[in-house]
Amino acid sequence: MSEDINLKISQFMDNELEHDDALKLLNTLAAQPQLQHKLNRYTAISQALKSQVYIDLKVGFSENIAECIQKELAPDLEKP
Repeated sequence: MSEDINLKISQFMDNELEHDDALKLLNTLAAQPQLQHKLNRYTAISQALKSQVYIDLKVGFSENIAECIQKELAPDLEKP
């Protein structure tokens, strides 16, 4: 399920999701705040990749991101 929702969010961001699927995704997002946060992160990443603005990051930034990703993946890794 997690991979499926990630794919749908990505397709939505890229305007590649069919209308009916986009409506279903929006309803799911409205009901699940953690998915809203995921969409916000995807949006931020997308904007960062598309912009040509340089941002000076603090030491440890990438480690913090890696830690957040591991925490997000942890529930999926625990499933048999």
